Order: sequence, then C-alpha cells, then structure tokens
Amino acid sequence: MRDLFGQEVYVGSNVAVCRKNYRDFVEAKVIKLTPTGIRVEYKSHGGSYTETYFVSAPNFVKQPGNPDEFED
Repeated sequence: MRDLFGQEVYVGSNVAVCRKNYRDFVEAKVIKLTPTGIRVEYKSHGGSYTETYFVSAPNFVKQPGNPDEFED
C-alpha cells in the first residue's frame, strides 16, 4: 500500500490521518492493510481511549523517519 506521496506503508508504520468526522490530524499506527486502504489505531485527544478507523488510500501520509518495516 502506498501513501499520498507514493511511500510504501506496512503494518506497524506510523502515519498521519484526518480523524473521522473531524478536520484535524492525528498520529496513527497501521494495524491492517486492505485492498482499498488501511485500518489505523490512534489515541483520542484526551488519551483516555484508543480508536480504530479505516482510511481509504491514499488519504494518509507516512511519517518521515520511519524505519523500513516488513509486512507480517
């Protein structure tokens, strides 16, 4: 799977995504790859709970400095 800029994304990659139903970005971790996008996990802004969310490709950006991960 590739992000908006064509960088390869794997399970475990850190990405920036726009929160569902909001207009702000959050740091998320890829937990699953699908044929049409990725499923990510991120902490709520208060940090009190973790949310999962499906993001269609290529509506996410891999964070710079991520080491090369290997797909499980």
